[in-house]
Amino acid sequence: MNTATQEASIRRRAPALDVAVVGGGMVGAAAALALARAGFSTALLEARAPTAWHVSDEVDLRVVGLAPSSLALLDDLGVWTSIRDARAGPYAHMHVWDAGSGAAIDFDAASEGRDLLGYIVENNLVQWTLWQALEAAGGGSSATSVCGVRRLCPAEVKGFEAREDRIQLQLADGEILVARLLVAADGAASPLRQLAGIGTRGRDYAQRAVVAHVRTERPHEHTAWQRFLPGAVRSRGAAFERGPTRVKGSLPPESPQGLQVYWSLHLSNPIAIRKHGRTPGPAFLCPSRSCQPGFL
Repeated sequence: MNTATQEASIRRRAPALDVAVVGGGMVGAAAALALARAGFSTALLEARAPTAWHVSDEVDLRVVGLAPSSLALLDDLGVWTSIRDARAGPYAHMHVWDAGSGAAIDFDAASEGRDLLGYIVENNLVQWTLWQALEAAGGGSSATSVCGVRRLCPAEVKGFEAREDRIQLQLADGEILVARLLVAADGAASPLRQLAGIGTRGRDYAQRAVVAHVRTERPHEHTAWQRFLPGAVRSRGAAFERGPTRVKGSLPPESPQGLQVYWSLHLSNPIAIRKHGRTPGPAFLCPSRSCQPGFL
């Protein structure tokens, strides 16, 4: 079929899909699953399938803090129990203080009548579990059903055209996909956002951060700790029950390499999170760490 004939055929028929979701990360996969279960015909387009998650894998450095509203969403989608039972770090308290002035603020779940403030969970565990749910719901690469999601992976959107009653997507392999609504869930650098001409403003706030895992001498008390130092921030998230604590430190660096050395030398300092005698004790650095830029 030549291009002109293909275009005419598309114009004559109604959009084949209600929604096309571009980006199969945590947000895109959750959106696609929720839309399909609400009865919308849905397609999920993703360039790379997620790496399979295994409980024997080292705890990933990329984690997300899930508040009760997010937990409720994942529970509604039928995936939260699997995620929680696989590996999740609950926290009931948060303690934040300034090293110079001693000023502090505390958040406590019990004061709000709840057991927990939230959970720390690995990004890839959430994504992998959602993709398994899509598969179980009939979301194979070519499957389309009332409660299923048509998954296109690998797939890359090269362009799109918004018409009165539809969005027409041009894929890298030449396929044309037509939907009533387009959801851009393709990340912070969103190519779809750029194709749509939606501008953003950002600034580098001149800090770099090292993210690492540490093991503490004493229990972490289901508490997330954060300490503000002059020109720097050091924080520890609540640990996993049977694993390391995630720690993040940032300051204006001469170089990312210098920052990694700085935090490697100072992570074991027991004063890192001491406040009124409250501390999980010295922190011992685990092998995994990464350096990240600070950008808003």
